[in-house]
Amino acid sequence: NFDNVGLLVGDMYADVSGVLLATDITHDIITEAIEKGRNLIITHHPVIFDPLKSVNKGSIVYRLIENEISVISAHTNLDMAKGGVSDMMLKLLGFESSKVFEVLGERDGKPYGYGKIVKLDEPMTVTSFVELVKGAFDVTSVRYTDGENMIKKFAVCSGAGGSNVPIAVEKNCDAYVTGDCKHNQFIDAKNAGLTLIDAGHFHTERIFAPILCKK
Repeated sequence: NFDNVGLLVGDMYADVSGVLLATDITHDIITEAIEKGRNLIITHHPVIFDPLKSVNKGSIVYRLIENEISVISAHTNLDMAKGGVSDMMLKLLGFESSKVFEVLGERDGKPYGYGKIVKLDEPMTVTSFVELVKGAFDVTSVRYTDGENMIKKFAVCSGAGGSNVPIAVEKNCDAYVTGDCKHNQFIDAKNAGLTLIDAGHFHTERIFAPILCKK
């Protein structure tokens, strides 16, 4: 109910000449779309999140309208969809799971919500698990707190999932991989013996573009 997804700019009935996928829309992205003749941009983060009181010349939304570029934003709906961002994260880590981390409700008798939980067949050390995360998301470093435990069960949640540290603790996870964690969330995780890994908001969500492109 806090989100804003779907066709946020443009004409539902416009013919699509080309598509560009991006995590966010910047002026550079719009320029690229214009140069490449792409009149539809599909983003993860909504191009309009908070209600607009004005649309002024030179702004992102103005430029999109001016150049007749439509925008479809798939945000939290893509996070929790089957085959969505959480499943994409697990696939890159080399796992799969049908168990939902933060359950929001049920649809057709099956729970839906944010993130996924995995139980490992073979426990991993924190160091090995951190290296696995770095390799999966193609980053040279991550921020983490060492829960000083073997990783037997972990959860993933794309983007700013730091507020869900209590859920990871409640569900007896040994590790939790997400992005945008605050200082106090690291402290809470440390005190609870949870290995909390902040792999970056951007890096845990940019993965949607090549996978969605194939679809």
